[in-house]
Amino acid sequence: MEKCAKKILIIEDSRELAGALEGLLKLRGFTVFTARDGIGGLETARREKPDLVLLDIMLPKISGYEVCRLLKSDSLTWRIPVFVVSSLSKPEQVERAKECGATHFLKKPYDINELVEQVIKLLP
Repeated sequence: MEKCAKKILIIEDSRELAGALEGLLKLRGFTVFTARDGIGGLETARREKPDLVLLDIMLPKISGYEVCRLLKSDSLTWRIPVFVVSSLSKPEQVERAKECGATHFLKKPYDINELVEQVIKLLP
């Protein structure tokens, strides 16, 4: 039986961006789940227990800050690293993401290949 691929959850409301990221990560051998809003992202994280969450801050229903805080306060998901990818990149916004439990932050727009490389480095 072949080794199970690492699982990544992308919580991103932009269909185009999520699709491009999903395609690149799948090419690298990852199992990828996507959610278009914060509520769906939380449900998917609890169900699938990904190895990493890529999280946008500006999301429908609840913000990425709240998603991150809830992931980190849930006994099922608190260990999952959260990598925030957002256009909200003022120092106080980055700090707020870290206070909510994010382990990494990348400003949009970004080079998609650079993001994939950072994801690979984060996963054991």
